[in-house]
Amino acid sequence: ADDAACRRRIDKAVRLQGGVEVQARCEGLLDAAMEFTVDADGKVHFEGLSLFTTAPGGAYGGNLTAHPDRLRRTWLDCAAKAGCPLSERVLETLIERTASRLEACYGAGQVDETMRYVGPLGVDVLGAREGWLPYVEINLRRTMGHVALAVGARFSPDRSPRLLRVADDGLHLDEWNEA
Repeated sequence: ADDAACRRRIDKAVRLQGGVEVQARCEGLLDAAMEFTVDADGKVHFEGLSLFTTAPGGAYGGNLTAHPDRLRRTWLDCAAKAGCPLSERVLETLIERTASRLEACYGAGQVDETMRYVGPLGVDVLGAREGWLPYVEINLRRTMGHVALAVGARFSPDRSPRLLRVADDGLHLDEWNEA
């Protein structure tokens, strides 16, 4: 790695953002997310699961879209094939605990109502050789995962998943190569 280039990126991040966070490096096997919405009463609702692709440098590539039932099965199948399997029970526990923590931090559990968040959010998770990292990043906004879920809700449960990509001329639904 180019140490000088790395130092320049860190210096720029500190200058623009005030600091950086250093984390142990993990070998990512599967980029995924859990999508939620926080309502006006501070209640967190699980919307669905998301699988997305990234380029080697981490740039966003696209989201898998399918009927919600098909997407959940595909999510679990992809995790197993990538070498980071989860059982349905463990996944459900992860979703429930994440919703509970989000509600405590951003929803009804936040005593100061002016500090509550209302709206869509996504929690990025990473299936890694070292295990699952369930809270890589919390995006307090509508994510492409939400968009993919909305598109997939219109799919038949029998329809094969598609890759939803953003291009200069709009959104594209491409064939998905599971390999």
